Amino acid sequence: MKYRFFMVSHRYTYVAAVTADTLQEACRAHIKAWHARAASCAVIMRCPDGKRYSYNDSLGVVNG
Repeated sequence: MKYRFFMVSHRYTYVAAVTADTLQEACRAHIKAWHARAASCAVIMRCPDGKRYSYNDSLGVVNG
């Protein structure tokens, strides 16, 4: 499944997409992308079903 990452400031800017077999793998990639960002903007992840994940949402999935 393909998950998309967006930078959020006053609008959404597409950053990248990652293909992952599980939501947990995608959330790990999201956390890594969050820490690698060059700007102070937030990075959100959008799932194939349209659901958005914040950094804290992804932490919750990874940490159980």
